[in-house]
Amino acid sequence: MIDLLHILFMAAATSLCYGFIHILQFCYHELTYPLVPGPKNPSWIFGNLQEIGNKTDATRKWQEEFGPVYLFRGVFCRRRLVPVTVSFRTRVLGEGLLTVGGNDHKRQRRILNQAFSAPQIRFLTDIFVKKAVQLRDIWAVELTKGNSVTPRRMDIYDGITRTALDVIGQAGFNHNFNALADIGKPNKLESLTKLMHSPNAKIFTELQTLIPAFKLLPLPGQKAMATAHAAMHSIASHIVSQSKRTILALGDGGKILR
Repeated sequence: MIDLLHILFMAAATSLCYGFIHILQFCYHELTYPLVPGPKNPSWIFGNLQEIGNKTDATRKWQEEFGPVYLFRGVFCRRRLVPVTVSFRTRVLGEGLLTVGGNDHKRQRRILNQAFSAPQIRFLTDIFVKKAVQLRDIWAVELTKGNSVTPRRMDIYDGITRTALDVIGQAGFNHNFNALADIGKPNKLESLTKLMHSPNAKIFTELQTLIPAFKLLPLPGQKAMATAHAAMHSIASHIVSQSKRTILALGDGGKILR
């Protein structure tokens, strides 16, 4: 009969072997990895992830300093290669409008120009103007809450972000997120914004990638990711359902979906 001591011993031995394997992998990659330039490593635990989270232009500065191919450090100093060359983008994205040139670029541009014709631009302009006026009115109300003695200070970033979400939703997906209507209040998309700008979430996500067993723990990064996935799934499902109803209402178009 296996007692508790044997179970603890096997668990400890398994953990040690698991850690030893990762140490060997780390040493192997460090000794065999090509000499690619990159920023200095400020932390043996978090690498450059905190620097990326705290400075929005960190990657741009690294590209200017080290060239189109550089590397930075992730959790536990794991190397992260960043290639931003045109040839690499073409290999990943294919021969799209952003990566090709010459006659191929002209052909694709002629096809896409129809989506940016004068009627389409006028339609999008109305959306931009409508949302800009709505944001102006919201800011005007906020400014009236101040006085001449104590000027009113506002964080305009939240309003601009919500305006962009509403414009993208209506112009791109024919869906109204109502982000501006709920300004100052929690929003379904708030979890996505926090996840994109949270260095802690990035760090714990990187840690879970390195050690899959950490996915079983209720870490902050896991909670943020689950919240973001739930919000994205809810919004995407609503947009798809709404689009299907619109197509079915057209009559013949509904046959394509069956």
